Amino acid sequence: MDLIDTAIKQGYFRKANSMLEDDNRKMATHVILAEGKDQGEVIARLGWAKGRKTVARLNLVTGSTATADCLIGADGIHSATRQYVLRRDHPDTLPVNHNRWYRVGGKLPMEEVEKTLSPLFLRFVPILCGPNGRFNMTPIHYGKTMNIGFYTRAQSDGEVGTLPNPDDFVRYDLDGTKMVEVIHDHDAAPYFNKGRVVMMGDAAHSTYPFMDDGAGQAIEDGAVLHAPFAHVKHKSEIPAVFTAFDEVRRPRALRVVEMARNAGLMYPYDFERFRCASDSIEALKDSWKKFASFTNNADLGTQNQMAISVYQCITGQQVNGVY
Repeated sequence: MDLIDTAIKQGYFRKANSMLEDDNRKMATHVILAEGKDQGEVIARLGWAKGRKTVARLNLVTGSTATADCLIGADGIHSATRQYVLRRDHPDTLPVNHNRWYRVGGKLPMEEVEKTLSPLFLRFVPILCGPNGRFNMTPIHYGKTMNIGFYTRAQSDGEVGTLPNPDDFVRYDLDGTKMVEVIHDHDAAPYFNKGRVVMMGDAAHSTYPFMDDGAGQAIEDGAVLHAPFAHVKHKSEIPAVFTAFDEVRRPRALRVVEMARNAGLMYPYDFERFRCASDSIEALKDSWKKFASFTNNADLGTQNQMAISVYQCITGQQVNGVY
């Protein structure tokens, strides 16, 4: 965020749904095998978090229109911008769920959780994984609430979108069915931009939640857009900014989408793509290290400079004495 503007970072922490009331206490996310011969083994620690505080013409649903020099669409997984950039009939426009994931979850007062949950699981953010699915427990609201989710896969394509069956819950409170949601991501878009329109964040590369890096990738998008925009001298150069963004960000962002799909299969011990991992706990840990290294150890300053360089090549603009 600092690569964009310190005000962005300050604004984020003002609105952040903080995990803990103590600003200085840290919690790590532990991925733990919950079943099998290596039950209880921590296979990954996923970082630490403190308890922190021409024109584009828009046709609006109201029937009115508006114009702008460009449009940056950060309008989520069901993106109208994506439909425009790729076309509505493009096969990669709509969200997908190839691995049939869904989530059951809710939020509970922490005092109720503390009555039943092992104190061990209150010292870190636990992810318990096994062949039947994954449990994830994350404190929010300054540690006053526990957000609990269970992720599992439907047995067939026919089940996706039908869970839960309303007939099974006719005597339940209506809020019960709201606890179940289907998880989606996007297939790889062939490009993120068209003319003076570009998509970013979930609109461009929505991902399963299994790498916990969707927001991080959106922030990288913002930084890479910001870097060449600082050198724009005329609105005619805006398409070059978006082309540079597409060239630099799309390969990395789509790689994270694919890694999240693979990580999701590792949680329920679906090792078809990781045969060595089923035989070696160390190989499984190594896979997680590679995932974490790709998302966390990138040189984001260099990524920004690459976007500036591509922009310079397109426009022939001289920046800092070089092309």
